Amino acid sequence: MNNESQDIIKSFTVVKEMLTDRNIDITNLESYSENEIEVLISASNTSGTKNGNIFQIKVNDDIKIIYHMKSKFIKNDLKKFLSTIEKDEEYKHIIFIFKEKINNNNEKNIKDLLDGVTYELFPIKNLLFNITKHSYVPKHELLSVDQANNIMTNYSIKKSQFPIILKTDPVARYYDFKSGQLIKVYRSSTATGESITYRYCV
Repeated sequence: MNNESQDIIKSFTVVKEMLTDRNIDITNLESYSENEIEVLISASNTSGTKNGNIFQIKVNDDIKIIYHMKSKFIKNDLKKFLSTIEKDEEYKHIIFIFKEKINNNNEKNIKDLLDGVTYELFPIKNLLFNITKHSYVPKHELLSVDQANNIMTNYSIKKSQFPIILKTDPVARYYDFKSGQLIKVYRSSTATGESITYRYCV
């Protein structure tokens, strides 16, 4: 198994953890063994394959993962790949994993191709380790609308007056926090024990 295949398998494990932490059912993903992932990789790398280095994995009826392992992003390559998807597969959410970071111009190209579909973009290097398992990263919990309203009532404070967390923050991206949501953060300290703070996502 080469380094790229190892990275894909590592990232696939992290993506499963990420989706589980978002309370998304990953039953379909659990059915994939490492050998089956390797088969998908090999098929996408076969010489002459129409969409070489691009393959997809279905999460559920609404979400799919697309690995784009080409060294260079070319809009037409992705367009051809998307055109092979069956017309009745009306996915609402696509998680793209790229070999390299996508620049703003290429992100605009992706947006144009997807026509309103929700999407996320990750360079594969950002998914080789689960950031939430780092010892310096505190637990983050998304509050429901009712929970957020209760907190604001109790503290007599507006959401915008809380400290912020950017939706581009790596932890926010992991959980897919949205602008306007209130996040509960649990911090542990040997001196003070556990403390709770709140962050407003912008």
